[in-house]
Amino acid sequence: MKPISATVDGILVPKQLLDDEYRNEADGLIYCAKCHTPRQHRIQLNDRVLLPTVRCRCQQEAYEKEEAERKHQEFLMQVSRLKANGLQDKSLRDYTFANDKGYNPEIQKAHDYVAHWEEMKAKSLGLLLWGDVGTGKSFFAGCIANALLEKGIPVLLTLDELKHPVDLAHARVYDRILERCVPLKINNQNIRELNAAANMQEARKLFDSGT
Repeated sequence: MKPISATVDGILVPKQLLDDEYRNEADGLIYCAKCHTPRQHRIQLNDRVLLPTVRCRCQQEAYEKEEAERKHQEFLMQVSRLKANGLQDKSLRDYTFANDKGYNPEIQKAHDYVAHWEEMKAKSLGLLLWGDVGTGKSFFAGCIANALLEKGIPVLLTLDELKHPVDLAHARVYDRILERCVPLKINNQNIRELNAAANMQEARKLFDSGT
């Protein structure tokens, strides 16, 4: 580590101009030739004048852009880790609002739950989904989970474990969770049957076209 005196002396040494710099005759400071803002700052220290380097406006804008991109990439990596831990079944990653085909009229309640997540979390409120097989309960839960994960909120999506706890301790925890959940019936057509019918229709189109 350099002593303070050496650092100060370094600031006092006249700085060589770069190709994109010029010295402003009005204040004697080095300026950026592009944005015409100073790259030096004058500090009076007793009988000495220090001229430390500072970022000009375009350098500051470039720095802020790089920092924003770096933080964005860090956030994406965090979301990726959260998804890997919270959605251990990779097929669940496709259960998103973007992939909703409009079959489920109750899906708006999933949007509302995500939109009011902070309030729901503060009040420890959840949703208990119930309904016939194939009506979209897993998709409904997956949409909520993925939307929260995209915001960087940790989620663990377990579809069957609540019904089959591994031990008594887990059973007690799940009982407490269910106690805080609002029942929501997914009263919809069998989505699997609808998808199967749509696939069959597409196959018939291909067969009828002769290609």
